[in-house]
Amino acid sequence: MSVSTNYLKLALIVSLILSICGNYLDNDQQNRSVQEEIKESSPIFKRSAYYGKADGTPFKNCKEILESGVNISGIYEIQPIGSNKLINVTCDMETRGGGWTVIQRRIDGSVEFYRGWREYKFGFGDLNGELWLGLESIYHLTAFEANELLVELVDKDGISAYALYDSFAIGSEVEGYYLSTLKGYSGDAGDSLSNHLGQKFTTLDLDQDQKPDGNCAEIFIGAWWYKNCYESHLNGKFRNIRWPAAYKYKGIVWFGFKNNEYFLSQARMLIRPKY
Repeated sequence: MSVSTNYLKLALIVSLILSICGNYLDNDQQNRSVQEEIKESSPIFKRSAYYGKADGTPFKNCKEILESGVNISGIYEIQPIGSNKLINVTCDMETRGGGWTVIQRRIDGSVEFYRGWREYKFGFGDLNGELWLGLESIYHLTAFEANELLVELVDKDGISAYALYDSFAIGSEVEGYYLSTLKGYSGDAGDSLSNHLGQKFTTLDLDQDQKPDGNCAEIFIGAWWYKNCYESHLNGKFRNIRWPAAYKYKGIVWFGFKNNEYFLSQARMLIRPKY
């Protein structure tokens, strides 16, 4: 066999290896691009008017902004403890003393909440309307300092109720963003979240619930800290009176306030540091 023939074979082998490596890198880059595209499309990460401290460092949460003398509800930019990202949040500076960060809001059905893991991780929706802040942001806001949780509910007849928890936190993504801390309930809506304590977050494409024969997120059309399956589900399908009876268990639900045959028309979840 000639030297030129051996060289040609070697060149073909090298070319094949480079092609395989190139495809792998292209696929890896494509996966990262998809993840970045989802992240960049989230309003949570888009730049807004910046409100920082006098020394130029960002605020950690809405309560810090309130304590700086800013008492107008609106969209602000913060950097939660443990995060290297600036994020946009909706701050409620009026309810129960103010300083609340809105982490979830349902008001009119304008935003689809039946979404996958990546979108629930990074957040989606409209900071002035329906939104999910994002599990990663909620983790950074709750994991490093004590927070209370306020849940506000309105039924289809306009009757309101609330549930206030003295302590609330979730775990990291590696831990499935599980509901790690929840205690100290008070209010008139009933405690319909404590049953979910310790449960990982389940989405349509990542089943982490305890139901052995199905995915609760698929069955009830929305992501949540499902057990088997729920006593509350605030990310369910937004319903109206024209919905068929088959959907009666798949709306926005808080058992302690109304059972799952009676849908809620509004829901809001807010957190605030305890210090």
